[in-house]
Amino acid sequence: MEFDPRYQWLEKRIASSLNPKREALVNLVENEDNKLIIMEFLNNEDVKQLYIYAKSPTQMTALRNCTTETNSEKGIFFLKISNTSKLTPETMNNQVVYFESSNRIFEHMDLMTREVFMPLLCLEDNSDKLMDLMHRIISQIAVAQSQIEDSVSLPLPALSVLATAATNPNRRLTVLHILETTLINWQKLIKNTLKQQPEISNTKQNFYTKDEIQLWTSCINKLNNLIVQLDAPHVKDILANLENNNSAYLQPFNSIRIEIKSAIKSAEINLRYISTLTPWVHKIKMANLVEESQYLFTGLFHTLLLIWQNSKYYHSKERFAHMLSFLSNEIVSVSKDVVGNNILQDPLRSYSKFKEALRICAMFRGTYLDFKEKADALNAKFHKLEKKIDFNEKDLWWVQLYSGNRQNVDEDDDFEVMRENSPWPKRNHACFYYLNVFMERCNDVLELVQTMRHFQILSKTVSIGGSDNKNMDILAQEIHAKYEKAISAFQANVKDVMNFDNQDKNFEISFFNLRTTIKELERELSKILDVSIKHCTTISSKLRLLEVFEGVHERDVIQTHLSMEYIWLMNEMLKEFANVKQLSQNADKIQTIMPSIVNKLFWYHGLEQRIKVPMEKFSHLYPNLLQGDLGYNLRETYKSTIEIIDKNRKEAIKKWESSITQSLTDKLQQTVLKNSSLEELLVKRPSSLDVNFDFELEKLLKEIHYLKMPPFNLDLTNVLKDKFSNLRDENKLRLYATRVRSIVDKYNLIMKNLQNEEIPLFEQRLNRIDTIVEQGILNITWNTVEIPDYIESAHSVICTDVYQNLELCQSNAKEIYSIVNDWCEFKSDVFIQRDLTLSHSAKDLEESQMVLHTTFKKGITRGGNRIHALISSTLEAVGISEASPGWQEYLNFMNEIIFNGFRISSLTSLKNMFYSMSDPEHLKTPFVCINLELIDSKLLFNPPLDENSHVKNLQEILFDFINTFISRGSYMQVLGKNRNNFDQMVARDEAIFEVVNKINNSIEKACNECKKIFDYFNAFSFLWTADIHETFVNFLKGTASLSRAKNPRPPSKNFMSNRNVAKYHYTSVGQTQNSIMKFEKNTGGKHVLAKSMCEKDLGIFIKHDMKRDVQVRHSESRANRILGMIKMFMMFMSLKKFKEGRQDWPNS
Repeated sequence: MEFDPRYQWLEKRIASSLNPKREALVNLVENEDNKLIIMEFLNNEDVKQLYIYAKSPTQMTALRNCTTETNSEKGIFFLKISNTSKLTPETMNNQVVYFESSNRIFEHMDLMTREVFMPLLCLEDNSDKLMDLMHRIISQIAVAQSQIEDSVSLPLPALSVLATAATNPNRRLTVLHILETTLINWQKLIKNTLKQQPEISNTKQNFYTKDEIQLWTSCINKLNNLIVQLDAPHVKDILANLENNNSAYLQPFNSIRIEIKSAIKSAEINLRYISTLTPWVHKIKMANLVEESQYLFTGLFHTLLLIWQNSKYYHSKERFAHMLSFLSNEIVSVSKDVVGNNILQDPLRSYSKFKEALRICAMFRGTYLDFKEKADALNAKFHKLEKKIDFNEKDLWWVQLYSGNRQNVDEDDDFEVMRENSPWPKRNHACFYYLNVFMERCNDVLELVQTMRHFQILSKTVSIGGSDNKNMDILAQEIHAKYEKAISAFQANVKDVMNFDNQDKNFEISFFNLRTTIKELERELSKILDVSIKHCTTISSKLRLLEVFEGVHERDVIQTHLSMEYIWLMNEMLKEFANVKQLSQNADKIQTIMPSIVNKLFWYHGLEQRIKVPMEKFSHLYPNLLQGDLGYNLRETYKSTIEIIDKNRKEAIKKWESSITQSLTDKLQQTVLKNSSLEELLVKRPSSLDVNFDFELEKLLKEIHYLKMPPFNLDLTNVLKDKFSNLRDENKLRLYATRVRSIVDKYNLIMKNLQNEEIPLFEQRLNRIDTIVEQGILNITWNTVEIPDYIESAHSVICTDVYQNLELCQSNAKEIYSIVNDWCEFKSDVFIQRDLTLSHSAKDLEESQMVLHTTFKKGITRGGNRIHALISSTLEAVGISEASPGWQEYLNFMNEIIFNGFRISSLTSLKNMFYSMSDPEHLKTPFVCINLELIDSKLLFNPPLDENSHVKNLQEILFDFINTFISRGSYMQVLGKNRNNFDQMVARDEAIFEVVNKINNSIEKACNECKKIFDYFNAFSFLWTADIHETFVNFLKGTASLSRAKNPRPPSKNFMSNRNVAKYHYTSVGQTQNSIMKFEKNTGGKHVLAKSMCEKDLGIFIKHDMKRDVQVRHSESRANRILGMIKMFMMFMSLKKFKEGRQDWPNS
């Protein structure tokens, strides 16, 4: 088509007018719809018009006719001016005209006609007919635009053109004719507007009250707009010119204004009438409860009745039916909102919602019918009878109920509106069409939802094996699978079940097919239920099975199939009722667990439930079966059995009431407390108490309590008032007894747990308790008016004050015991946890002990702080002065406990140390190694045993251990003031002193043994003291220059070593990088005692790598030791004071 010259002709004009992009022209042709429309215009002689407009710069659309609904700003219109057979390239210029247009076509045409064509064509003297034709075109354009825009616009003539033409006397008649024609067109347009009424439709689904109000509002606006246009200056000028020329058309036109104002008044009255319905409609939409809608419907129809009685417009049949139509549409809308969306997804919820929606519609219809009766009564009252007698006919009277003959109407008749024939429509009138269709659809969907709900219950039943038979469950699963398939097909065909459009019959067809399938499935399911119910042998099991299949068994097909089972079930229930009648007479033979009357009433209650539960289940499942003869017999038997049980229950209660005697009530005068032991009758502070509450009285109160509780809920007010006159409130009395028992239990616990050292702390409170106990034993009775105050006072003192504070004090004491016990059990020394197969150097042993000591010190400090906090809490609880003797005794008691803890801890560590020195088992491997080393041709011990050494000797290290064990008590402050510290108390303990003496003896003995070893090795000093060169020269000369002691005595064994030193020989390997000292056994074995990476020569330490860090550390350590000694013993710490003090030193 792109190469067709005719299309190219069109394309050229389209491009020059719309100025589109090239892409838009290409897309115009490629679109099949646009292409078809253009080809029809070019080839079909019947197609006269073609309209093309641009939607966007890249898209254009072709239409057969002009439209006012386009979104474009500009378009082009092609029109054939003659009936040609076919357009050719040669005839295109002559046969097709075109013009551009904006998106407002009528305004564009009106503007072009007025401003372009008429000034160009109608100014000539011979153009009168053309000018008249142009004005007619303007009038038609205005009428068309008014219809499209739903407004009324009076078309004005081209006043400038007419003014120019009126200057020519020969054309004045033409101008007058055009003005009169304009006036006639205005009159016709206004008359048509006044005749127009709001559209009346009884079958429009989406028309509501607000739409009716909008119609009247629009009508009033149109009429007011006409008044405004008639008052315009141009219109007044036209009317003035016609009046000056004595136009005959002016007089009829002047009365039109009165008609417009009358129409406006009528429309406003109708609007006021219809607006009275708006509040009721709004309240109905906002109502939350269905019951509330009944009241609102009454108000709505009462307002509707008043409108019908008083409004001439809405009293007519058609208009009143129209009003009922949009009101019923409102109710349908409200009901749809109640139903909601996603109806088939939640059948249980949808079932209740559809019920509620149907109730709303039924209430609306019922209220309408009630008011219809009132309207019929009013019609019967105000209609006119017309008598006509025709002797040729047999009828003597003819009555026209709603006479249309109103010739003789009284102008002052107050019931003029009611004289018109206007009965209210019937319930099946067309105005209720959508309401009736909606209710019918709701009933169908309600049946569908109920079916879905029943089969959902079936799905749960088959999933858990509800039929009690595996094969039956499999069959039930197959039935449910078929149902799922059928419901899925229905949902696939019906997207919206609430769409009741007349054209859409898809729901009816799909719903019919689904119902047919459901009927077949129900027949299959009834067979399964028949087999399953025959396996049940008792009433409860059969009812339970039917409960499991609840909903499904309600289907008509299943009920018909199981009718014989229902008869058997009813007969068995009759037998059960007879058995219960007999058992109700044996209440006295039952075993007693609770009070007798309570047992009997529970027995009757159990029998009642035994028949009541199955009867209620059966009534719930099959209420229709109770309407027959067998059902009547079942109901009467059940009723008589319940009456017998109720009679026996009342007799038992009456017998119990007669058993209440006055003697029980006299026991309320007993005191509330008594001594537990006869031996303590005269004791001021008894060790235990009992509640003085009579057993029979307590039993009676329990019976009253049970009888007032569910399931009995008996009202015993009158009985207690007659026979228990002095009993004010049995519930309060039982409460008093319970509270007194609680107080007595707390008192007995206090007396049992109270320790001697705690008595002084609570002496004042115990005296108050003694006073309370004395009152309870001697004065306070159960019927005393002051018993509530007495109980509150006793509870406050005994339970709240003394018991809680005593419990707090004892809890604090137990925690202190636990802390002290943890100190005793802590492994606080290196001796208790050392490996017996290993020996340690003194330095390692000292470091290990320091780690343990630091950890234990932290634990003691933390525990001591906690103990002080607990003691402060105890002091606050007991509420006495710190200086009181009782508190000081209690502190002494707690200090003794803490002292024993420190004493045990220290004594344990000292004993462990002593056992490591003296126990044979421990001596197999000594706990400390003492090395005998050759340094600078001297034998020295490491650690040293000499007290004059500048480093710690062995005795000092071990004595530090002892001091560490004894000084543990110094890490905690003693409780109270002006007391010795715990470490001082531990140091003075005899057991501690004894163990320390034993340790000292062991240390002294061990040191003596070490000195003997030193003497033994010192006998061989010639080996390291003699000059090697001199010895070698003497050896060559054969001169013996070396001597040693004869037969040196080997040292004895001691706790320092278990090796036999006499069996060792000493060898020295010198002038090597590493100096190695070895002892060789006679057996030839070798054991390396130590390795050294440096040697000390001439007082200087030299390492194998020639570095001096060892010498530096040694010098620093020695300087620090000397400085420490100076700081310890010097009085003057500054240089000036040191020099001044040195002057006072004696000359040395």
